[in-house]
Amino acid sequence: MVKINAENINLYTGVNATPKKTAEQTGTVVTFSGIHGLVKSQMEEKLNEFLLKEFAWFLALNSNRDFSISVNGIPIDFNDLVADQEELSFMHEDSQTTFTVRYVRWNQRLNNEPSRYYYINSEHKERWKEPTVIKNKGEQFYHSIFVKSLYFDAFSFQAAAEEKQEALIVGTRSDSQFRFLRKKLATILRIKRRPFLKVFAEKLISEYEEKNILPAVCHESLRKTLTTIYEMQPRIFTSLNLEQKKIMVGLLQILLESNNKNALPALLSSAIDLTPDEQSELEKLFY
Repeated sequence: MVKINAENINLYTGVNATPKKTAEQTGTVVTFSGIHGLVKSQMEEKLNEFLLKEFAWFLALNSNRDFSISVNGIPIDFNDLVADQEELSFMHEDSQTTFTVRYVRWNQRLNNEPSRYYYINSEHKERWKEPTVIKNKGEQFYHSIFVKSLYFDAFSFQAAAEEKQEALIVGTRSDSQFRFLRKKLATILRIKRRPFLKVFAEKLISEYEEKNILPAVCHESLRKTLTTIYEMQPRIFTSLNLEQKKIMVGLLQILLESNNKNALPALLSSAIDLTPDEQSELEKLFY
């Protein structure tokens, strides 16, 4: 048993105890005593809130492994923190590799876990995790992506320099299967994130108006085109200086006023993995 006292929270007793084999169910029990400032219901509420934000991702990751965290015998449910989720599967045709993907969007920021991809093997065990491609810019798009596949049973997540030696034995990041997967995941996140970018798209238009980047006479079609493109891929607008922004807006205006309106949808399709609905949306803007 490990004991901690509030008077010296960094001083532990029992940390050197020798583990003993037991036939009982394993786990960890944490007991709080001597707390007089909170009643039981308040303590439970605060603990539940903290534990959810701390371990919701872990419980979701291990939902098939019978892990649980309980407060006074009542398990906390990570779904209480879920705002949206979807499960889907897809296959890399050339290798017949199947991936099962679970997308989860959290209604609050997790305590110490950024938005990540979690790669899971056929035994439901995490093999690796890493940040997703989305850089949160304040849109509160907190998410986790759990990817399960037999493919990850024998996979090297190490640096590319080490892949050459292992490529003949296990899967690596340079595999066509993994590149296919990452492209699919990026598309899923781009689509899921889009509703959260509407406010930022409106701010972009306001900024372009204030800085006279938009022409004095600006048709609604140009505003709509800029907004739609930003929602589909905001990275197109990053790192542009004032002159580059004006050039981009000018080229869009020329396209909208020309007989080559279909050039932009085709150009965007070559740069972004657009869904059929997005392709249709762009086509409606230009026809």
